Amino acid sequence: MIRKAPLVFLTFLLAFLSSSSVEERIKAAQDVLTRVEVRAPVRGVVVKFSHHTPGGVIAPGQEILELLPLEEELLVEAYVRPIDIDVIQRGNEAQLRLTALNQQRK
Repeated sequence: MIRKAPLVFLTFLLAFLSSSSVEERIKAAQDVLTRVEVRAPVRGVVVKFSHHTPGGVIAPGQEILELLPLEEELLVEAYVRPIDIDVIQRGNEAQLRLTALNQQRK
């Protein structure tokens, strides 16, 4: 009986060490899983993707996509010609023309 006690202890120790190894593997897998899913800080519409490869690796700090927020106020910074400055007032309606877009389509 005295000789069996160290064997029981060794068996317990091996089981404990292998379970801690499994726990470490589970923690590592959970860490990888948290980095697979990307969430935007706000609701919005994806305007442009920077990466199109499924399963591709993205470097830290690298842009993934451009997002147009849905619940944010649109702010436009515009330059006014000096001859028009006297007719511009806060609250005036304005038409915006985005020169980067196709002007033919209406």
